[in-house]
Amino acid sequence: MTVLDIIEQKQPIKHKLFKNVYAVGELDNTQKSVINASEECNMVAVTGFFGTGKSHVITNLASHYLVNGKRVLIVAKNDNALGVIYDRLVEIGGDYVAMRCGNRDKQVDLALKLSNLVSNQVKFRHEYASKLSYWLAKDKKQECKKVLYSSRMNALEQIVSTHRQDLVVLAKSLLSSKKKTRKEIMQKYFNTLLDVMPCWLCTVMDISDNMPLIDGMFDLVIFDESSELNIPQSLPCLYRAKKAVIVGDDKQLKHISFLEGKKEQSLMTKHGISQDLQLIYSHRKNSLFDFAQYYCDKHILLDMNYRSPRNMVQFNINEFYNGAIKCNKGDDKECIKKVLLNGKVDENGVNMVEAEYIVRMIRQYINKGKTIGVLSPFTRQCKAIEKLIKDNFTIEEIINNEILIGTSFAWQGNQRDIVFNSFCVADNSPRQSFTFIDRADNFNVLTSRAIEKMINIYSTKNIKSDLMRRYLEYIK
Repeated sequence: MTVLDIIEQKQPIKHKLFKNVYAVGELDNTQKSVINASEECNMVAVTGFFGTGKSHVITNLASHYLVNGKRVLIVAKNDNALGVIYDRLVEIGGDYVAMRCGNRDKQVDLALKLSNLVSNQVKFRHEYASKLSYWLAKDKKQECKKVLYSSRMNALEQIVSTHRQDLVVLAKSLLSSKKKTRKEIMQKYFNTLLDVMPCWLCTVMDISDNMPLIDGMFDLVIFDESSELNIPQSLPCLYRAKKAVIVGDDKQLKHISFLEGKKEQSLMTKHGISQDLQLIYSHRKNSLFDFAQYYCDKHILLDMNYRSPRNMVQFNINEFYNGAIKCNKGDDKECIKKVLLNGKVDENGVNMVEAEYIVRMIRQYINKGKTIGVLSPFTRQCKAIEKLIKDNFTIEEIINNEILIGTSFAWQGNQRDIVFNSFCVADNSPRQSFTFIDRADNFNVLTSRAIEKMINIYSTKNIKSDLMRRYLEYIK
């Protein structure tokens, strides 16, 4: 039975899967409740504000299922979000615990790993035993790593001895230039491949090209940043799994739909969707996270922010989350600043005074072991700042400091130590600019990406955005 079967029947089948919770790192009670709920419920929705440990929870949840011999699918809209989780899983379980799907390079990498298996180039006992000894000597509490490494070691040896020919065919098919051939071979031998790599990470756009559509082939699907995912793209992922944990935040950016309202209404009426379910199924208005809140058996709020000083994020917590999130860190009077400049917005929508100020300020933090980010509500301002940064800093400096520049849409799921926010509004800005800034989901992302320091730059006292005005008044 898949998640979609459960949704259709509207009769949750609750059962406890495992005796023990295996955690890679420390979990607070709310984070641990996500793992418990995933066993007791068929669909769980998890709300996580910036810094509440969403990636940590997802990594632990996946590891817990993998330790118990289950198969896990992790899905997101963007590949970058999956990269962080993949790296952590490989660190915990080794090179053969997780597969990151996507472009041709990733398929070639999988083919190489399969070839190494069948040619006995993976020295199970020596490699895995040495890592186990190292971890247990370093930390006696690393039970999850111990069990997962041991189970993967034993499983891989068994797979090679019984399915060597299947692995050879799979490796060669992945290198084939014929897409149809790859799909047919994957369909035939996918169960063997899941035994080799029990955890798969994939974007919603890449999933159909990387795995067959088999109902319930994963024991659990985990969606990350699900407010960015639309319902139609997510349904094939739900079909492939028996249970679902859907992690997101309805106070952050949602997916953008270009489907006309009249067209959507016509389709729903044509297929006999009742008025109440039309409110839930609306592709234009609802994300996967909205959809999950209707069908989930349990909804959990991750209620502790671990990443930022309290006074940096307290405005967002009060404004968008009714004060329901606590902060692990105390106040830091230097962590949040506002800077009023005498800039103007030119005919291209660029505030060059703000852009040049940010570049000068970045020079103070460059090559000091800090990651750096620049935000603006407006794409043209971001492009102008990006050009200035490329003109003033070397490629090595940009890479070493992980400088990221973009609007809120580029920043959801990302963070940096030092963040500059160029509001790019001045006395000559049109009212539409303030209206755009005033969007709650956009503003929430715009002002919550910093770990250590958030510097907000603006060029007018005549602020026509209610959110922006109250935010700047909040900053002392």
